[in-house]
Amino acid sequence: MRRILKKPGKAASKIPNNLGESLSAVLKFDAPLAQATALSLEALKACSSGFKVTKTTGPAASISFYKQAIDMDPNFALAHAKLSRTFEILGNLD
Repeated sequence: MRRILKKPGKAASKIPNNLGESLSAVLKFDAPLAQATALSLEALKACSSGFKVTKTTGPAASISFYKQAIDMDPNFALAHAKLSRTFEILGNLD
């Protein structure tokens, strides 16, 4: 799977520079696509469900989806970030 993600990742990393983003900013925030996404399709689906539930029901309802995504793929940084942000929105900073 990582091999499949390398080519689009390389192409995507060129887009900001082609749109006028400075090379230093591109290099600072550039990450291989395989590192920025979940390695588990089920984890990605759970996280996506969290996004949808947040929009329709509210942030509290999305917590279980983000936790589920993290359980499936503990290295899924976006799920960790969304869970953290959700707790922040709800005022739970612990």
